[in-house]
Amino acid sequence: MLWFVIEKLWTEKESKAEQDNPILLELTRGGKSYFFEPHQIHSLTAENYYTKLSTTSGIFVMRKPLKEFHDILPSPMFQKIHRSTIVNVEYVSELVGNMSQGLELVLKDQTKHKVSRSFSKKIQQFFKERAH
Repeated sequence: MLWFVIEKLWTEKESKAEQDNPILLELTRGGKSYFFEPHQIHSLTAENYYTKLSTTSGIFVMRKPLKEFHDILPSPMFQKIHRSTIVNVEYVSELVGNMSQGLELVLKDQTKHKVSRSFSKKIQQFFKERAH
C-alpha cells in the first residue's frame, strides 16, 4: 500500500513538472531555428527519410523519422491515422466517408488526410468518445 501511495505521488509530481515545462520542438528552415509547442502542429507526414510538419507558421521538413515525433508528442492530442500520418485532433474539422469506402479527415485549413483501414475503427471510436 505504501508503494502505491509513493508511486501515485511521484506520477503526480512528474505530471505537474510536465505542465510547468511544456514540450518545445525545435524545427529548422533556411538556417533559422523555430520553436513550437505541440498545439501549434497540425499534422505530420512521413516522406522517405523525412517528416513533413504542417504548423501554424507553415510547412517544415525535418530529417527525422515519424516515430521520433510520435514518441515525444502528447498521445491524446496526436493520433496516428495511417502508418505515415499523425494529426493533431484539435485541428480536425470533419470525418468524411465510412468504413467500406474509406475514411478521410479534413483539417481546419481544408487539407485532407486518408485514414487507413487499420486505424479506421480506432479513429471513429476516438471521435465518438469526444463528441457530446
